[in-house]
Amino acid sequence: MGQGVLHHTEYLKDSNNPAFFTNKKHWKSIQDGSLQHKGEKYFCNKWAYSRQPNTKQTSANPSQYWKAASNLKYNMFLFAEQPTSFINLWNHFRKDKSSEKGQPAVELFPQFGALQAYLLASNYAIAGLATMPTNAEMTTVIKIINLGGIKGIFFLDLPCSGEEEIVLSFKYNCKYLSKVIPASWQEQMNFNVITKRGLDDRYCYKILVQWSQGENGKLLKSY
Repeated sequence: MGQGVLHHTEYLKDSNNPAFFTNKKHWKSIQDGSLQHKGEKYFCNKWAYSRQPNTKQTSANPSQYWKAASNLKYNMFLFAEQPTSFINLWNHFRKDKSSEKGQPAVELFPQFGALQAYLLASNYAIAGLATMPTNAEMTTVIKIINLGGIKGIFFLDLPCSGEEEIVLSFKYNCKYLSKVIPASWQEQMNFNVITKRGLDDRYCYKILVQWSQGENGKLLKSY
């Protein structure tokens, strides 16, 4: 619900509104209750993940989300003895379709793009139900999402023209940030490869580079 419908909505900005729903009926009781007059855009921001509206991202999609989430065939990763591969789970959220006998195949998670699937898979990785992505896997994610990650690397004048270059730059930046961010901060932010990907946004990096210049008297490239 959070990644597929409610992300960046006015609904979530109101702390009085529940952010967790026990089932489809619970969600519908909220949507069709006293807040119904606020309209679709209150519950679903079609611009949440890009500068162009995704007209197929609607508050009706959760009906399919609950079907997929309640079917053991599609949520076995929740009960597996070992964490599921991050990249496999990411692909599951963004690509997999239902395969019910006699029924047409439909997307398990309608309108889940690469970024939405990454954010959801990251939550499961942090919770220990999926593996933490490797540098190579994160590079694949960054390339396919093709938003702030590559821009952040480019902003620092680091090589990013190919997959091998992105892997090396990503590893380099992880090492640098591990050095310049105080250990106490790292502990508070649960610093890992996932939080590092968030810091690849060029604006975050600009702040970090300015901070490192002030605190350490050196640029990232001199590390």
